[in-house]
Amino acid sequence: MLFFLLSFSVFFFFFFFFDPAGFGCEFCWILDVTMQASPYESIVTSPPFKFIVGATKTDFFLHAALVASQSRALDRMINGPFAEGQQGHVVLAEEDTRTVAAFAEFLYKGDYHFPSDMAPPDSVPKTMSKRAKANASHQEEWSRPGNEHWSKFTQNPAYGYDKSSATPVLNAGSLDADYSEFFIAHAKVFVFADCYGVEGLAELAMQKLHAALCGFRLSRERLDDVLALVRFCYERPGPDKLRRLVASYTAGIVDSASPADCFRGVLQERGDFAADVAWFLACRLVRSAEC
Repeated sequence: MLFFLLSFSVFFFFFFFFDPAGFGCEFCWILDVTMQASPYESIVTSPPFKFIVGATKTDFFLHAALVASQSRALDRMINGPFAEGQQGHVVLAEEDTRTVAAFAEFLYKGDYHFPSDMAPPDSVPKTMSKRAKANASHQEEWSRPGNEHWSKFTQNPAYGYDKSSATPVLNAGSLDADYSEFFIAHAKVFVFADCYGVEGLAELAMQKLHAALCGFRLSRERLDDVLALVRFCYERPGPDKLRRLVASYTAGIVDSASPADCFRGVLQERGDFAADVAWFLACRLVRSAEC
């Protein structure tokens, strides 16, 4: 054993000091590679960058390298020759804190979550009157749609459908809870991600909104939650993919149990929504695979 150690020492000494183009340089290269910072370390050691969000001007501090790795648009703001990069902060005046918080959670965890009992940002909690509570307790749930278009919508792999797991019921308890803000919150995350090119977050938000709609128990009163989502998507410029999701869902739930007259108001208000729904209803009628 002693002879082996002495032989190895002589071998190492000779090649390290007298053969710099050989073993010595390779050994130094190995040391250099192993001592380089890991990608995660380079992210968490990057300086925090400030995002000033919404009307409340709430400050968010996120690692610059992590943000830049997920969004080219934000990367240019942070590291480019624009005023934001020079000033050390980005103002997101049109976004709300909930949306940016979801973006931050996605950055660090790869996922985000919203509670189902959501109120509008910075709002005063609503209280139901006795009459409203009585009406809510007697709501009649509509039966699930039985048409083929609905089946295709719920099982669409483009929205992350997994046949091995059942879609959870969103409002399993009662029909008196308002889910409009829950739907809109996911839609806002999708719009944000689409705007700034955060592809993973956009895909995740679309999957979550699709799952929420598929698992939503409907009644005449709860249809207002869906109509609130429709108005959010169509009353402002937004991604076509989001509008198509909402229009396709609407075409799927229009049935004998959920009559079309419930949608009359919004169909008259929004000709673009009416045209999109008409397209999907035509697809439903002819059972087109293209829809």
